[in-house]
Amino acid sequence: MNRTELALTGTHSWSGFLLFGSVEQHLNLLFANWESGCQVLIHGDLICCLWRQPRRTQPPYPTFGLVQVGHDYFSFLATEDRGDKDRPAICYHRYGKLHEIPLTDLRTIELAKSFDCSFLQVTELKLHSWERKNSLETLIVPKAQNKQKIFEVTTNPGVNPLLSSHHKPPPVWWKRLLKLRQEKSRRLLTQTAHPSAVGQGFDRILNAFIAKTGLWMALSRSQRKYYENMIDLFQRNLFDEALKHAIPMSDGEGTQPSYVSWTRPKPLHELGFSPPDNGPASLVPWGGVSEQLTSTYLRALEVLKKQKKVKQAAYVLSELLNNVDGAIHYLESEQQFEMAAELAVIKQRPAAVLVRLYVLAGNTDAAISHARQHQAWEAAILQMESKYPSQAQLLRMHAARHHAHLGYYLKAIQFAKPVASASRLVERWIELGIENDSEDLPELLAEQFKLYPLSFHHPLLETWIAKPEIEYLQSFLNQLGQPSASQMAMTRLCLRVLLSNLNRLTIPENNLKVLIRDLNDPILTWDSPRRIALGHLNAIAEKVHVFEKEGFLTSSKVIDMLPLAHQKWLVSIEDSGFGQWNQRGELLGFHAIPMHRFVAGDRVHLILSLHGQSVEVRKWSTAGLSKPRPMLQIDQAALSFDNEFWVVAEDSVLVMLDTQEPQWNVLWRIDLEASIAQIAHHQSNLMLLVLFEQPEVWLYEMPTAVLRIRIPINLAGMSVLSPRTKSIILAEQKCDMLTLSATQLSNEQTKSAQIAISGQLQELICPLSIWAVCVNDTDITAHRFHASSLVFRQSFCIKNSQRLFIREDDKGFSIMNEWGYGIQFDANGHILCESQLTI
Repeated sequence: MNRTELALTGTHSWSGFLLFGSVEQHLNLLFANWESGCQVLIHGDLICCLWRQPRRTQPPYPTFGLVQVGHDYFSFLATEDRGDKDRPAICYHRYGKLHEIPLTDLRTIELAKSFDCSFLQVTELKLHSWERKNSLETLIVPKAQNKQKIFEVTTNPGVNPLLSSHHKPPPVWWKRLLKLRQEKSRRLLTQTAHPSAVGQGFDRILNAFIAKTGLWMALSRSQRKYYENMIDLFQRNLFDEALKHAIPMSDGEGTQPSYVSWTRPKPLHELGFSPPDNGPASLVPWGGVSEQLTSTYLRALEVLKKQKKVKQAAYVLSELLNNVDGAIHYLESEQQFEMAAELAVIKQRPAAVLVRLYVLAGNTDAAISHARQHQAWEAAILQMESKYPSQAQLLRMHAARHHAHLGYYLKAIQFAKPVASASRLVERWIELGIENDSEDLPELLAEQFKLYPLSFHHPLLETWIAKPEIEYLQSFLNQLGQPSASQMAMTRLCLRVLLSNLNRLTIPENNLKVLIRDLNDPILTWDSPRRIALGHLNAIAEKVHVFEKEGFLTSSKVIDMLPLAHQKWLVSIEDSGFGQWNQRGELLGFHAIPMHRFVAGDRVHLILSLHGQSVEVRKWSTAGLSKPRPMLQIDQAALSFDNEFWVVAEDSVLVMLDTQEPQWNVLWRIDLEASIAQIAHHQSNLMLLVLFEQPEVWLYEMPTAVLRIRIPINLAGMSVLSPRTKSIILAEQKCDMLTLSATQLSNEQTKSAQIAISGQLQELICPLSIWAVCVNDTDITAHRFHASSLVFRQSFCIKNSQRLFIREDDKGFSIMNEWGYGIQFDANGHILCESQLTI
């Protein structure tokens, strides 16, 4: 009895399917049937795909369907119930034998836990070497000696022939010609903003050679018959068959085809959308072929639209005419939002387009998740407001609640204000922001002033005017904008305070002049100088700053610190806990929970506490301290995150966590098969230092986690990663001379710099600039360099100290020693405040 006799057929509640071979052989089939929550498992040459929810449709050809009975999955009619005797298993017949493989023995290759980061995107790796076995090509990563086969996805058929399954393999001589272009493409892909332009000169030379030698006539005999048969099918309106034989003409970027096949094309088994540059092979558009095909497809499109064959019409637009945006708009007009979203995902359209389509399709969870990861709220709302106002307001409120949950109350208010029904919610968010001492406190107070211009009274504003608090007042006026008649008195009072402190202003000069002009006050006009001197614009000279003060802490010592808005500090004290201090060193609040490290966000920060081999993580914001989350087993972690997603590693496993979920959901994970020594994350760049036999630096593009660059390095001395500049910095000390070298990953060019130092190099960090911290018997010195040019900027020497904590962002940088003496600087190196912490 063979497996065919035992296979289930007909209509069932299918839970998935199984097939045999390599993943590369069935790449297109897996891609077409993958969905959010789907699992792809492998065991030897067995590939099993389990859907999140059962389907009533037939399993895709040529697979065998799986039906779930209890905890087991059967590809045949089960004659007895296995019960709970064994572990859940996959049961199937093959070669006349019954096979039962426990699910725990299968290895998953689904790396994603969110709808838009599929395993097809997450593990896209840079090409290194190939191994031929049984006429199949298998990617070997990282090196041949490791023999690790990694599932790779790329959308360029010239680079990966495994994806070009709709046509016969091209001749050997053609593949050799393409190899020249592939090598050039890989070199230029990281150097150009328009990868589609790579290789166009080579195409023109090759096409001219084929045209002049007449090779086109010799190679196209087998294609001509195929072409004439296809045109005949279109002319007889046999579209079901004609579309399977159809040939796309170009890649949408020019007149040349995306891929040239010199053999007879093969028809498709079924219609479906293909990833970019992964569709059926194209014919060379010479001798009027292009014009005839275009007119044929346009005629078929009109007929299909009249017949209301929506999917076929969308296929013609996206696959044959390469008008993906037109296909999406057509599906929208036919209210086929789910199909439009599917097409947008496959064709890798911008994030805002996907968010809009998910909202229209009613898939709100997917829309919110995608908007969170890609920060596509504003763009998606802008696309929807004119045509779909009710859905745009729905997305506005989701965006507003999301930002309010993160503590971005001002951003939440800006999203919610256009929604009439959200007025009470806006008032509540203003109150919460003011109560929680939000970083947007002056702006929130201005919003409250706009709501109640006649009855506004708040003691905070009176305090700012009396002190005066110049930073708060100018932020308040910036948000207030052009004052109304009822706001004139308060605006005039604030402006007089600002004009009496011109040397401390950072408000834009034009904004201040506009406010003075609108008030039409002759006294203010007289006080306003022709040119407002803005001290922060004066570049500071390169020099050494020496500070001889000590902090007022006695027995306890600082183990980490974070500068907060408005010259406040968040400081962790050894064996005691952590608290918040103001710029005068006064303690504002304390948590008696020992913590060891701060992970800096924008408004929300992570507090890490070590418990043996585990790490306890909590969130802290001005609203307070959260409850502890599940313990994490991690070895390395990025020391910054975007208030939502955090990248960590345990030995060789790299994971991105969604910190907004109660159980720290894993968005994706990758096993690199080598220890991860460093992680650095900034916006769309994620860098890793991976310890193979020869260490390597990897650069991922976020949030899709696509590996873009990978280079080997020689480690000597200390090293630090700079994701902002996409480089790795090495520091080596010889006697009293420090040598820095920065290697740019995109072109592997290296810059070097030297500086004379005293003491021993203690630490090398790169939050924004490069900081080399050196210590001697009594003092500690931090040398600051430009991150890309390695130009020396400043040195800061703190007397009577042995440890420095340095934080830096676009607004400035801060330094604190272990005894609680801290200095905050603006971006140009001017001192904003000095603090001496007291308890």
